[in-house]
Amino acid sequence: PTPEPTEMPTPDDQPTPPTRPPTAEPTRPPTPEPTPVDFCSVCGEGREITTPDEEIRLPDGREFTCGELEEAGANGEFNPEVCDIIEDIIEEVCGCSDPTEPPTPPPT
Repeated sequence: PTPEPTEMPTPDDQPTPPTRPPTAEPTRPPTPEPTPVDFCSVCGEGREITTPDEEIRLPDGREFTCGELEEAGANGEFNPEVCDIIEDIIEEVCGCSDPTEPPTPPPT
């Protein structure tokens, strides 16, 4: 024999599942302050290299062009002690000098 059909449960007959509290938004740790870079002006404060393609050998035997040393110094690749040593070594070879003012145009 076929069993008697049963009535389908209605939503009111369903047990209510327990309610969970909402999930909190993820939190990110604060962004750290950038690490300061030791800027090194290899010719000295306010001075510039006039012969960037000139090659120079440092006391540790490595060879660089004056321009490479200037760029590395600007990127903070030298600590202050090394910067001072480089400044003493490259003065003449790299043509360190005070920046020149652009010429003033003649009056019209």
